[in-house]
Amino acid sequence: MIFDRASIFLALAVLVAVPGCATLPAVGPTVREIEAAPATPAEAGYLIVGVDDRVVNVLAHAPGDSFSGSFQNRRPSADLRIGAGDVLQVSIWEAGGSGLFGPAAAVSAGGGVAASQTQPGSHGSALQPVVVSREGFVFVPFAGRIQAIGATPDQVRQRIENALRDKAIQPQVMVSLASNGANVANVGGEVARAGIVPLSLRGDRLLDVISIAGGARFPAHETNVRVTRRGHGVTVSLQRIVEASSENIFVQPGDEVYVSRVPQTFTAFGAAGKVGQYAFDSDRLSLAEGVARAGGLIDTQADPAGVFLFRYEYPRVAGQLDSNFRANGAGRVPVIYKLNMREANGYFFAQNFRMRDKDVIYVANSDATQLLKFFMLVRGVTGIVGDLTSTGTGVSRF
Repeated sequence: MIFDRASIFLALAVLVAVPGCATLPAVGPTVREIEAAPATPAEAGYLIVGVDDRVVNVLAHAPGDSFSGSFQNRRPSADLRIGAGDVLQVSIWEAGGSGLFGPAAAVSAGGGVAASQTQPGSHGSALQPVVVSREGFVFVPFAGRIQAIGATPDQVRQRIENALRDKAIQPQVMVSLASNGANVANVGGEVARAGIVPLSLRGDRLLDVISIAGGARFPAHETNVRVTRRGHGVTVSLQRIVEASSENIFVQPGDEVYVSRVPQTFTAFGAAGKVGQYAFDSDRLSLAEGVARAGGLIDTQADPAGVFLFRYEYPRVAGQLDSNFRANGAGRVPVIYKLNMREANGYFFAQNFRMRDKDVIYVANSDATQLLKFFMLVRGVTGIVGDLTSTGTGVSRF
């Protein structure tokens, strides 16, 4: 066979250089490259964890952000307290035929005429509604200024009766909230009617106030609910609140409830049938379903023993996954989960492994694929040499 001397040297140089190259063209690292981490997780900065029954169980019970765990007071308010701007309805009855609040002396808490009600052996007046001042007081005729802010309606009733005890004839007082401006929660975001929601004495839970605000505008698995109480905020998915009664906590006066749409997605890379970003169609999506959504594994390219999932975990969860792991800081820990789908039980693990928002699935190339790429590259080079030989002039024989 006749070859040009320069072409032979070129071919030899390429054949020598290719095995020494750091990488061949690829969609990502191989299993061997991913597992070639430093000796310890601390040095690597991440954990590599093989998925098995124990790992699936740890993740199934891994604690996340929760209302029940973050807010100590999960019961309804024992008493709704009166605040500035509340409107009180005060009614006063006296025994006997005459008195301060008889028909001739029916006046309102604001100084105007009030409706008079007379019953046998007693008479009384329903005073006009009175607004609690910014300083926290209401004015009641003959009783004077009564402190109302921070008190319950029953406590205000007792204070008015005590103030009238030496002035009226056996006074009996009734106090009720005509308008509640202090015991409210603010519900905003992706609800039909955002605004102020008054809280009732029976106690209102999260789903109650969201329902009063017209309900969430998007599906539960795409919706997050953030509760801010005294400057501390926690976010939980609406789907979780619906499913777990412990997350449907009682709303407290002054709580801010914000409903937002946050579609959950995952991304697939590597030797998957359809690389791309995919939205969850429900709140519960398994790794098996995620791989299927991404088109499965490419039969001629993928390594079934190299299906990886990348995500961040809380340090306490990382410690459960690897008892030797020690977190360097308070931030979340990068974890790589490896699933071997070459084994039959790998499919059961994938079915029970629940995916989370922003997970990344990566399917590694098989070693055979890399070897095939190498031979194709060599074949391309030798083809070029043949072309140069067939068209060259001034050749030498060997």
